[in-house]
Amino acid sequence: MVPVGWRDSEMLESTLATKLTEVIGETMDNPFDGILHHEEGVDLVPSGLELPAMEMTLVNAMSRETVLRAYLNDV
Repeated sequence: MVPVGWRDSEMLESTLATKLTEVIGETMDNPFDGILHHEEGVDLVPSGLELPAMEMTLVNAMSRETVLRAYLNDV
């Protein structure tokens, strides 16, 4: 297995947590912003250090079960 990684990943502005926050706040302009394209043919959205805190945000979100689905449907 080949590891997939990015240098300076803490400098990435758009992560899965920021995208889910945009879905909840209905402020997403470009759902494709933040998708990283690897030369091995794998596209991904980085998780980032904010992802564990997103769980607490989802507790209070309306229709929290569908937030990830809403983002994926836009992509």
